[in-house]
Amino acid sequence: MEKIKTALIWIICLLFALSVGIQCQAQQKKYELVKIDKVNRRAFIVIPRQIMEKRSELCAAVLRIRTELRDKASDTEMWAISLFDRQEYANYKDEIPTGKITEWKKSYLGEIDSQNVLWTFPAVPEKKIKYDLRDCLKGK
Repeated sequence: MEKIKTALIWIICLLFALSVGIQCQAQQKKYELVKIDKVNRRAFIVIPRQIMEKRSELCAAVLRIRTELRDKASDTEMWAISLFDRQEYANYKDEIPTGKITEWKKSYLGEIDSQNVLWTFPAVPEKKIKYDLRDCLKGK
């Protein structure tokens, strides 16, 4: 009986550790790199809309994105990053069907230029706002 109890405790501990590990992994990577355009040095990322509202989470995500880009391509510091909330729109505007442009604009959350300046909602001029991310990306 004692062996069964010990085995059950180990199984519960293992399941708990596994669930915590899955949660930590999900928290670490809150984005998906869906397209890299090496010619134009641009990455297309799908990211939850709510991250755009939290500067600390956005900075952490951008740092991870830059690291992942560095692993997949060269000269990533000079790359632009386009942020979308839906994968089907994470692309250049001219690659989206004409009837879907309005949805593309809504999905286009932001643009981070090569100097790590974020422009929110770049396709909607009245909503476009500039944020400098350089300080938070340096760990300040």
